Amino acid sequence: MTISRIDANKQLNLLIEILQRVTIGITWIHFGDGPMRAEFLKKSLLLPYNITLNYMGQTHHNLMMEKIKESNVDLLINISKHEGLPVSMMEALSLGIPVFATDVGGVREIVNSDIGILYKQNEIFNLANDIENFKSSKFYKKNTRTKCRKVWKNNFESNVNYRIFADKLMNIK
Repeated sequence: MTISRIDANKQLNLLIEILQRVTIGITWIHFGDGPMRAEFLKKSLLLPYNITLNYMGQTHHNLMMEKIKESNVDLLINISKHEGLPVSMMEALSLGIPVFATDVGGVREIVNSDIGILYKQNEIFNLANDIENFKSSKFYKKNTRTKCRKVWKNNFESNVNYRIFADKLMNIK
């Protein structure tokens, strides 16, 4: 699954090239829209028969979260050139979904080796092999999904963060 704008930064056309190297059957769900939509959809026609793209376009947040839950998504992929602190990754973790992403911006603050893989930009084609081997990897196991949820709960859940923030404010002298 991918959740992003469709623009040059998000490199979805590059992801299509990476997926052309994958031989197992997968369903790729994409949520989001953007200025490169037409080019992206045209290039997606080059995906091999074993890759099915379910393009969801711009989807209301609540509906998107429901569709993700219903679809039993195994993995979030993000190969952006630049990122801040991606909310889409936090949301994926909240649902117990591991993340494979480029090591840019604040991604390292979210993803660790227990719950995902970080790629240097020049090593991004390794993603194809990691997708091929996903179901036999630790990332497909239930305990990894539990770790994902725990990382989210401990670091990004608003109720926890609000309490920590309030405590810090109370202790300012």
